[in-house]
Amino acid sequence: AGMRTSAEDLQFGRIEVDGKISGGAPKKKRASKETLLQRAIDQRAEVAAAGGEETVAGKKVAEKYSWDAALLRAGGEKVLDDPKLLQKSVKNEARMKKKSQEKWAKRVEFTNEQMASKQKKRKDSLKGRADAKVEKRIEKREKKRNRPGFEGRSQGPINP
Repeated sequence: AGMRTSAEDLQFGRIEVDGKISGGAPKKKRASKETLLQRAIDQRAEVAAAGGEETVAGKKVAEKYSWDAALLRAGGEKVLDDPKLLQKSVKNEARMKKKSQEKWAKRVEFTNEQMASKQKKRKDSLKGRADAKVEKRIEKREKKRNRPGFEGRSQGPINP
């Protein structure tokens, strides 16, 4: 037969059992673009406060941040620390969000119009059917009254 493995040798990835996730490190959610932008601006400000890239203290602070970024990159993480690109990204996200909201509002309005027109159509057809029924009844009654020998006004039932 085949090779046997003991229970200790088996390893599994992240598994969900009874609503609890076990195994593996839980994934961290990346901070929002606004937060990252603020962080990048604060880093630049800190470097500037230390005397800029020209001074020893400023270089030290800048180097610290660049090392942190390099380590993160080496770990496979994306490092978003360019204020210009982040600003552009934030603007783009806001524009896309606005566009999406407008599309959704348009869709909702269209749906409401469709529902209203269907309701109106239904109401009209029901009213038309009811009117037709009344007309038919009146016609039937008129037909019954017009019998030969009974041309005068009907005084009521013939057999009381």
